[in-house]
Amino acid sequence: MSMREFYQDRRLGRAALLSSAAMLSTFALPSVAVAQQVDADASSEEARLEEIIVTARRREENLQTVPISITAISPEAIKDNNVAALTDIQGLVPSLTVTTGNVGQRETANVAIRGQGYGTIAGQPAVAMYLNEVPIIADYNGVLAGGTGLFFDLENVQILKGPQGTLFGRNTMGGAVLLQSARPKEEFGGRIQIGYGNYNNREIDAAVNLPISGDKVLARFAFNRQVRDGISRVLSTPSAPSGIDMDNRDFWAVRGTLTARPVDGVKNDTIVTYQSYRSNGSANFLTDIEVGGFADTLYPATPTSRGIRAALAQQQLLGTRTHIPIDTDLDSTSGSLLAVENITSVDVTDNITLRNIFGFRKATFNYRADLDGTEFALFNVVDNKYVAQQTSNELQLLGKSFGGRLDWVVGAFYSDQGPPIRDRFDRLAIRVVLPAGTPASTINADSNRRLTLGSKAVFAQGTYDLSGVVDNLKLTGGLRYTWDDRSDSTRGANNVITSLISKSSALTYTLGLDYQIAENTLMYLASRRGYRSGGSTRASNGTLFRFRPEFVTDYEFGLKSDWSLGGVKLRTNGAVYYQDYSKIQVNQLIPFPGEPAGINVTTNAGSARLWGAEFEAQIILTDNFQIGGNFSYLDFKYKKFAAGVDGPALQAGITANRVPVKYGLSARYDLPVSETVGNISLRANYAWQDKFGDFLGSATIPSYGLLNLAINWDNVAGKPVDAQFFMSNATNKTYQSGGIGFLGFAERTYGDPRMYGVRLSYRFGGDAR
Repeated sequence: MSMREFYQDRRLGRAALLSSAAMLSTFALPSVAVAQQVDADASSEEARLEEIIVTARRREENLQTVPISITAISPEAIKDNNVAALTDIQGLVPSLTVTTGNVGQRETANVAIRGQGYGTIAGQPAVAMYLNEVPIIADYNGVLAGGTGLFFDLENVQILKGPQGTLFGRNTMGGAVLLQSARPKEEFGGRIQIGYGNYNNREIDAAVNLPISGDKVLARFAFNRQVRDGISRVLSTPSAPSGIDMDNRDFWAVRGTLTARPVDGVKNDTIVTYQSYRSNGSANFLTDIEVGGFADTLYPATPTSRGIRAALAQQQLLGTRTHIPIDTDLDSTSGSLLAVENITSVDVTDNITLRNIFGFRKATFNYRADLDGTEFALFNVVDNKYVAQQTSNELQLLGKSFGGRLDWVVGAFYSDQGPPIRDRFDRLAIRVVLPAGTPASTINADSNRRLTLGSKAVFAQGTYDLSGVVDNLKLTGGLRYTWDDRSDSTRGANNVITSLISKSSALTYTLGLDYQIAENTLMYLASRRGYRSGGSTRASNGTLFRFRPEFVTDYEFGLKSDWSLGGVKLRTNGAVYYQDYSKIQVNQLIPFPGEPAGINVTTNAGSARLWGAEFEAQIILTDNFQIGGNFSYLDFKYKKFAAGVDGPALQAGITANRVPVKYGLSARYDLPVSETVGNISLRANYAWQDKFGDFLGSATIPSYGLLNLAINWDNVAGKPVDAQFFMSNATNKTYQSGGIGFLGFAERTYGDPRMYGVRLSYRFGGDAR
């Protein structure tokens, strides 16, 4: 691309951003909130728009006053939409994409926001997930731990969109997912819930509050368990010749929280969560063979073998729930997460608070995968076990100065991740066994690995009220400097250890203006710079390569408003954004001596631009009836490629983890029944997303839409008993949830079929009211 074309493209993108901003302001004034509580409840007397408290700026604030694009999901929405993992929430959130299937289990997730996400095999994820303000561990492949079993007993889930590199650390180029667990209450009480559904789904959920010493010492305990049969079946594996169910679910989680307030102005929360899951793994269904490609050439039909094309034909006949025989055992997919947070808050003065956030994580990843989905030895992970622990600490000083006109926070962050024993190596075995007479093995990695990650940062951010110049105008500015280091070591044959150490650092920032147009209408303009650390990639033949950090600078315009029209209450939400994206980390298949198919590495591709728009709305038509909707659009384009990069291949995969168009519709109707009967509500949520590229961008995942339904009967017959009937994927849509295209073949994992069941809950003590 010439310099003239480069700047012309930038002008076009920013012109589109400005024109969209103008369109928003004329369409919705006084309008748009870039976030909503997905399920805002009605009061007993009059339906109203609920105040939502978020912690996007590391302090509690009303969502409608925060100049950041956020979607907040309530515990009720989690229950109504049968959410058990990150894959289940993407239909509720514009610009969020979650895929599975690259590591042999659907319980982990590849997360992207606004086109920034899981883009490489070796890099850290561009979307970070936090439990109680402490980041969750990611494995060698950037896959987050605890994908299933964490969505219980939560105050809410917050999805922050766009770079968050000032207050939330490294690698938050796309955004952050914040999980806030419920805190103890000052009154004894709790709940116990049991559920049963199809596929022999059994679940239990319980929580109890225990005031130990008035309001000085409080405790809360919660438990969650789910067991479900598989939704697909493999006809045979080496150790199960008669077949095995796949995509089953078996997890349990427990959480304990202790809150201490020894004296006024001092508070300490200690939270311990442990979750464990097991599964037979996910079924990776073969969906395509490139005629004359690597897989087709490697396994043609012979007098003694049917060939890989015949395997594809058999799979097509069997459909999407019955899988052809495979050559790898998949019965060891399991994992666990121990998460500890200790959060101390001390009011130093009336205007200054000191907070310390200590975190400890220990996670295990253990899985096998037949990624080609056949009985042929093409691409198999026959053993992969990774154990890591992470210790982190963040010290914050928050305050108000200049008569309350300046809200500020300064702090420092430290994180260290590695094996529990520093000289420990984890097992990795990837196999391709080629027929006699063929060249050297294309992928034949059998080694032990050790990964350590370190991060240090200092940061400061403040918001200054400029009302002395212009009424209701505020300026926000923030800086963060981050130092990251990564050590990737491999112990191969003859106990030879190969190591590569990578270091990177960057200055990131936030700069924005927000203007309170009216009491309930906020307009903001912001620019942020995000950064994803560099590192090392272990190619398929064991060779280590370095790759550099990547950067994004975004520009965002948004409006937030609660308003009324003819007695109808509305919360309309919207934002448009433009991003400059440089030194992009991507996977590339490159030539290498002795490797006929080349080797797959992570490298820096060049630069691109993104722009998009988001819209959310909640409308209370009557006290009994409310509807909602959301929409997002994303456009991505490469501007130039680095030397040696396969530009056409990257161009063909520009929609990898990037859904061009998404929308969702929701409705809730409260039946007009007597309080002696209880409160009965009917709820529906429909979410549709456009076709987009798979993990490597080499094949397309078709568009699909899912309908979720729920009937809630709270306070049954005036008693502290609640009942629910739920149905997810009500139309039994067959849809793809992930997959890869590689070495001349494509495979897919499929999402859950229609799932339905009932839940009964009993509330006691203070929760009974």
